Amino acid sequence: MIDILKIKDPLLILAWALYDLANQLFAVNIVSLCFVRWIVIVKGIPEFFYGLSFGISTFLVAVISSVWGAISDFSQRTVYLTLIAIVFTLFLGITQNVSLALIFFAIANFACQSAVIFYNALMTKIIKSDNLIF
Repeated sequence: MIDILKIKDPLLILAWALYDLANQLFAVNIVSLCFVRWIVIVKGIPEFFYGLSFGISTFLVAVISSVWGAISDFSQRTVYLTLIAIVFTLFLGITQNVSLALIFFAIANFACQSAVIFYNALMTKIIKSDNLIF
């Protein structure tokens, strides 16, 4: 258990926790529930196309994650992946074109899953270094 007195700034941990919550909501609502149902049930598109879009975006995350990890570990620069995920998730809500929706989904999923690498690296900024286990 983390001692609340050993946290650098309680607002930082709150922000990190809210960001984590938002990522989980994206994963549950967009990736696992709503979007796939809209594609398959409402639009009548075979689930294969959803799986292809999801698979391509996840494969790209796997390919580029080591690059993202190096950037997050060795630089102070930020990548605006979360903003990209938000924008393309919003695009999902305004398009009725299934092909565009699958592309928007792939981009949003890639950006959201890639952003996880950076927000995990933030843990060292919100916890004092003498309290880290590793």
